[in-house]
Amino acid sequence: MELSERFIQKLETLGCDVVEERQYSAGIKLTSVGSDVDNIIYVSEGSLEIVISGVLQTKGMLEQVIIPAGVPFSITAGRTGCQLVWGEKYPNG
Repeated sequence: MELSERFIQKLETLGCDVVEERQYSAGIKLTSVGSDVDNIIYVSEGSLEIVISGVLQTKGMLEQVIIPAGVPFSITAGRTGCQLVWGEKYPNG
């Protein structure tokens, strides 16, 4: 079973309502003022920089990021881009 498939299974087991793969080219930046869902992200290829509530973290392959609902964040794909498996879990869902 490929890595992305294992992450998809894990997110489904955790009860995520939406699970999808996303791929971003190097330097692409995403910004959120805070979504209404919990976000659980696994890096399946490449790396990213993420700022959650003003705190910068760098995440690489096999690492996980959890962003609680309502918390602002921004993500910048690393120098070779990144492939993510992204789960969204609705509160009380």
